[in-house]
Amino acid sequence: MSGDPRPWQMRVTGGLSAHFFQPDGSSRAGTDWSVGLKRGAEEHAVTVRTCTEDDLPAKLKNDNKYMARMVWVISAIC
Repeated sequence: MSGDPRPWQMRVTGGLSAHFFQPDGSSRAGTDWSVGLKRGAEEHAVTVRTCTEDDLPAKLKNDNKYMARMVWVISAIC
């Protein structure tokens, strides 16, 4: 990474909601998000997997915009 002082720009470019296998053999609902990062001419792409908590209200489980905002908040904190 460069020593560029400009902040990174981030955007969610896509998502795939599915049930993903867990190490114990079970599956869990979640979304794989494609995230683009850009600073000047430097660009990177990452995939972020979010898994839905069992106690999340149904209204939020089906709200992909809410989940996308959470990906942005988590990446902004990290």
